[in-house]
Amino acid sequence: MSLDPRDELANLTIEKIKRDRVADFDGEKPNPINKCSVYRCLVGSLDHHGQQYALNEGAWYSVDEAFKQATSANYDHRVIGFDAAFTPLIKTYPEETARKIHIETEGAYLRRIADASGYFLMDQKLVQVPDTRGPGIEVCDMLDVEGKRLIHVKKGSSHSSALSHLFRQGANSAQLLRSSSDFRVQTHS
Repeated sequence: MSLDPRDELANLTIEKIKRDRVADFDGEKPNPINKCSVYRCLVGSLDHHGQQYALNEGAWYSVDEAFKQATSANYDHRVIGFDAAFTPLIKTYPEETARKIHIETEGAYLRRIADASGYFLMDQKLVQVPDTRGPGIEVCDMLDVEGKRLIHVKKGSSHSSALSHLFRQGANSAQLLRSSSDFRVQTHS
């Protein structure tokens, strides 16, 4: 049995990826929650003889050229590019704990980036939501006044819940800023 993935790739066939299965498990239960073929998991596109095709969950679609151009133009218009202010987290290797890497905390990271970029640091500054009990919400982690951006940051995680929280935080903040003059006034104070 070869462990070289190139050998496996050389013997790969459509029939094999339609037959082989992918399963997702709840870590506490022995049976899979869901199963499907590897083929159904594939998503992608290719250009064949000048025609664009897309594969999504086992179904092939021919992509109309006008639709492709309109979609690309719409996407290209929305992409603002990489913000060079956001450098990687700093990792340190303390001498006394040579085997344990220390990774910069989210708070320290935000302070460093805000200081270097001129963005306003708003991390941990809670604004009361009108007519709602509780400590309030964070409008954003940093405010880029010049770029007119509310910036939300979450330190990397292997859990989708962190990403969901990031999107929810941004959506809630944007909705309140648009709909509540009281919230906007409190944000400015």
